[in-house]
Amino acid sequence: MRRAPILVTGSHRSGTGWVSDILAATPSPRVGTIWEPFNLRARRGVRQAPFRYWFTYVTDLNASEFRAPLQRMLAWRYSMLAEAPTVRSPKDLARMFRDAWVTASNRRAGAVPISKDPIAVFSAEWMSDTFGMDTIVLIRHPAAFCYSIVKQGWWHPFDHFTAQPAMM
Repeated sequence: MRRAPILVTGSHRSGTGWVSDILAATPSPRVGTIWEPFNLRARRGVRQAPFRYWFTYVTDLNASEFRAPLQRMLAWRYSMLAEAPTVRSPKDLARMFRDAWVTASNRRAGAVPISKDPIAVFSAEWMSDTFGMDTIVLIRHPAAFCYSIVKQGWWHPFDHFTAQPAMM
């Protein structure tokens, strides 16, 4: 029996990495983690989706450009062609081959994909409906969230929200 892919999302700094690690530690069925594919800095060979904004809001209105790349990702299909332009050093080249090998191993083993991605929170409903994903949403206390963001020295380009009319 093939298990549904899993999306672990919610507010960032809420424990999505820890929950994904716990789920991935299960020996049966084999599970593999896809780390933050909606992140604008994600490895392109893994995700291949053309995200332009932090917290991209995917709905049926704009799904045509995201559906196929995300389907390939969840099917453990790696694209060296998409990753190659980002290779700038021997370390990048080694990462590309490592990612290709891990992805192929997960595909051969029939591993259940876990997409650990708080940045996909606004697209969770579409991901669940489109790919039949089981979804876990984590929320952190607002004060703890703010403290964590300040402590990390992070900021957010809020114009990424306003640039997405469907989100507004």
